[in-house]
Amino acid sequence: MAIMSAIGMGIGAVGAGVQFFQGAKMKREAEAKLSQFRHQELTNLAENLKPSLEAERQMQVAASKQRAAVVDVSQGMDAAQAMGMMAMGLGQTQDMEMKAFSSMLDKEYQADQVRVQEEQNMRAMIEKRKMEELQSLKAQKMAGSQMQTSAIKDLGSMALSAGLASDKTKAAEGMTTSLFGKAG
Repeated sequence: MAIMSAIGMGIGAVGAGVQFFQGAKMKREAEAKLSQFRHQELTNLAENLKPSLEAERQMQVAASKQRAAVVDVSQGMDAAQAMGMMAMGLGQTQDMEMKAFSSMLDKEYQADQVRVQEEQNMRAMIEKRKMEELQSLKAQKMAGSQMQTSAIKDLGSMALSAGLASDKTKAAEGMTTSLFGKAG
C-alpha cells in the first residue's frame, strides 16, 4: 500500500510541476506580447476627399460670359441706359456667382463632415479591436498565474496529505509525530 501512495504522490508531483511550468510559459508569452503591444496608427480614408465643384465652375464661367455680354451690349447705349443695363446685368451676375460660391462652401462643409465621421468611426473600430486584444493578453497572463498558483496549492495539499499519512502510520506504530518533541 505504501508503494501505491508513493507512486500516487510522484505522479501528483509531476502533474503539479507540469502545470506550474505550463502556467509559467503561458504567463511569460502573455507578458512578452503585452510588452510588444502597440496601438495602430490611425489614418483617415476620407482625408483627401474632394467634392466635385464642376457645376459651380460652370456657373462662374457663365457669370463671366454674362458680365462680358452686358458690358458689350451697354457700350452701344447712351450713358443712362448703359448704367441701368450694367447695374441690372452685373447684379444678376453677382447673384449667380454668390450662389456658386455658397454651393462650393456647402460641398466643402459636407466633405469635411464625411472626413470627421470617417475618422471617428475608424478610431472607434480600431480602439475596440485593440482593447479586445489587450484584454485577451491580460486574461492569458492571469490564467498562467492561476495555473501556477493552483500547481503550488496542489503540491502543498499533496505534501500535507503525505505528512498526515506518515503521522498516522507512525502513530499506529506507537511513535510520536510531534514536530516539537513529545507531547506534554
